[in-house]
Amino acid sequence: MKKTIPILILIACLLSCMPVESVDPAIIVQTYTLFPEVLLPGDSAVLTVSIFDAEVAATETTIEGSSQFDMITTVRTLGVKIEEVSIVSAGVGSKKIQADRSFSDVGVVGPGSLIPITFELTSHENMTPGLYFPKVRIEFQGYDPVLFPIPIRVTDEVVELTKTIVPSKLSISGSSDITLSVINHLAGTIGGAQISPSNMQNISVSPESVYLGSMLPASSQDVHFSLNPLEMDDASITFDLTYRNGDNLHTQELVIPFTVIDVLDVAPVLNRFPSTVAKGTIERVSVEVYNAKTEEITGVIVTPITDVPISPAQYFIGSMDPDDVFSASFDIDTSSLDLIEYAIAFKVSFKQDSEYYETPVVSSSFEVTSQQQSGEESSMLVPLGILIVIILIIMFLYMRRRKRRSI
Repeated sequence: MKKTIPILILIACLLSCMPVESVDPAIIVQTYTLFPEVLLPGDSAVLTVSIFDAEVAATETTIEGSSQFDMITTVRTLGVKIEEVSIVSAGVGSKKIQADRSFSDVGVVGPGSLIPITFELTSHENMTPGLYFPKVRIEFQGYDPVLFPIPIRVTDEVVELTKTIVPSKLSISGSSDITLSVINHLAGTIGGAQISPSNMQNISVSPESVYLGSMLPASSQDVHFSLNPLEMDDASITFDLTYRNGDNLHTQELVIPFTVIDVLDVAPVLNRFPSTVAKGTIERVSVEVYNAKTEEITGVIVTPITDVPISPAQYFIGSMDPDDVFSASFDIDTSSLDLIEYAIAFKVSFKQDSEYYETPVVSSSFEVTSQQQSGEESSMLVPLGILIVIILIIMFLYMRRRKRRSI
């Protein structure tokens, strides 16, 4: 029994110098985010990875003491010291996706905890479109590194700026409206989309710019501009589209040339337009459209431009042969109008062959008066008319009597 005690003491001393429970680290990339999700050649993206220790519990037990009666047992939770986190580039030759930096001495991550790390990745400006897998490389002290691939798509698809309704000829006598379309062919959302005209040759345009903002994948938006030629000569204009893919600014331009012509041979003329209208009544106005061309025009539409309640909103005439005249009528509802002056303008749009035109506008104004005032004016006209009739009768009788006397 005396020999047994020294042996137990020796075993206890050996146990105090070695771990009782320890396992290899289970480090993974638990989640990651990439913004933007799809890159164009030359784009940069922000990659954030969460390094996670998937161990439920990793502990180290030590026993200290000179005898079995004064032994102290210590259990310590083990963490993993991460020496370096870097990105292994993906691509061929110099055409790669690579990170701006690596991170050393990141720290210790314990079981069930994580450390977020952010990289800036850049795709080469001549990157070939395709799917690439740069790898997150995590190095530990005393263990083999962990590699985690991140799928990143590089595309050559673009955000397209295209013509939708744009004639090749413009009228010198007025403004013409055009429609452009912006189409997002990217697989991700773009932001800050805006179209602005530039390099205007012999032409003015409004508005100065149109802001579209964000556009979802596979979406499109129409944009409208009004063009006004400055003289009878060739004209052109450039429309610049700017947008952001993530924080990456991209631009695209669309150059449109025009031929300026005179289309005064088609014009609206006000036919019936009152100067005053009694409030609460419905008044009819009419516009005549003349086709003084030697050719047929089609798709003829008369459009009123006003804030006044008027119907119809457009008057469709259709086709007009040479020398045709057509009258378009509109009804003005004054029920909701104030007793002030209002203006109404009319324009005619039409097609000749495959070209689209708009005529200069013609306009006039009318004043809304109260019904009482209108009735008083009408009541005053009755005695005035009777007086005129009496005067004419007296003059007739006088002339007749004078003629008889002369005989």
